Amino acid sequence: MGKFLLACHQFFPRFYTGTETLTLEVAEELRRLGHDVAILTTEPILPGDTVPEKVECREESVRGITVWKLVIPEVHDPIKRLESESNDPSIEQHVSAIINSWKPDIVHCFHLMRLTQTFAKVVKQHRIPFCLTVTDFWVMCPTYQLIKYNNKLCSGPSDTKCFSCLIDAYTKGMAKVPVKFKVAKRLPRIASRVNTGANSSIKSLGVRINRHKDFFGMIDGVVWSNPFIQSIFHDNKFQNKNEYIIPFPIPEQSRGTVNLPLAKKDGVLKVAFIGTLRPSKGPQILLQAARHLKDETNIEYYIWGAAENEKFEMTLKELSGNSSQIHYCGVFPQEKFADVLRDIHVVVIPSIWYENTPLTALSVLAAKRILVVSDLGGLSSLVESGTSGYTFPAGDYKALADTIKHISDNRHLIHEISTHIKEPLNIARYVQEMQTSLWREVKMGAAH
Repeated sequence: MGKFLLACHQFFPRFYTGTETLTLEVAEELRRLGHDVAILTTEPILPGDTVPEKVECREESVRGITVWKLVIPEVHDPIKRLESESNDPSIEQHVSAIINSWKPDIVHCFHLMRLTQTFAKVVKQHRIPFCLTVTDFWVMCPTYQLIKYNNKLCSGPSDTKCFSCLIDAYTKGMAKVPVKFKVAKRLPRIASRVNTGANSSIKSLGVRINRHKDFFGMIDGVVWSNPFIQSIFHDNKFQNKNEYIIPFPIPEQSRGTVNLPLAKKDGVLKVAFIGTLRPSKGPQILLQAARHLKDETNIEYYIWGAAENEKFEMTLKELSGNSSQIHYCGVFPQEKFADVLRDIHVVVIPSIWYENTPLTALSVLAAKRILVVSDLGGLSSLVESGTSGYTFPAGDYKALADTIKHISDNRHLIHEISTHIKEPLNIARYVQEMQTSLWREVKMGAAH
């Protein structure tokens, strides 16, 4: 049996989305197999929290698993924050103390935000294998989504492109954006020549890109959930000597969706969106499609999730109008997924960014509901369009509307499509794949 230290950027009970769920369930499966497991994470500071003067390490227990949470004071200077977001020496002492006390055989991280490449560096200094599962684009992209400030998809990072995006993020909440920021966003090279802050920021972003490429090559192994995500990193020269593609598993809390009886074909066609209500997730695309199909009274739409901010929530409500066909349902615990899907025929994931492999999609596939997704990133690899689900051009609400109407007009597809859907991995199989490939390889390498 071995000792595993798992890590991610934030954790239960305050944070409980896909990456946190995957980390916890891998930990529980390893423990079931007889291994010793602990988790290292950070505790982001939320409004109302006490802010420590220096990094604190708090020890908690989540489902009987030891969890160390680093509480890291916010850096207010924007240039210093750019540096610490990638490389943070202030955590070295705490990470080293945890490594020395726990003495893990392998460290496996599911997200490096706030832990930074400093975490991996400390682990490697202790000559312990360090592995990474890539769950989004944070290693490449400071905003982690590879979407440019003008909402167009980004092919990869550069110092000036990243600077423009961060300027946009910095000014987004301003009632009136100063001219200097508008110029800096549009003309970053010129801004760097006339403004020392812009020059320092652009240099820091260039360092971040090169530092992360070096880090990526230095660690002992990388896991991707699909070939598309791997190709994006490879195209930008982020490569590792030990790489494995292991699809994400369905969350154990969603196992109730497996073998869920199919919804009845007759009656109202029920279409759902399930996820965080933010622009990049595309709920507005589904609502635009619903407006386009307003005369199709035998279709209803169920919107599950919470809005990131009030402004976007108002945008969605305006798109909905007074339609009695659109229902806002709020949020639900993961273990209630089967109840949510019980009467649903179609789930739409209309993201406009390069999604990796959303755990929501895996739960939908396990329930053998029709999955309709944007033809982007890892999403399009989940279905064979027209056979085991449907894809549509990202952002094209009319194409999405056509797909929904096609299903509504051909109800036999509800059961026919289900016969071609492959059930995702479960967590036991996922951990087995990790053990027999990546972890076995890095342990053998460490032994030599």
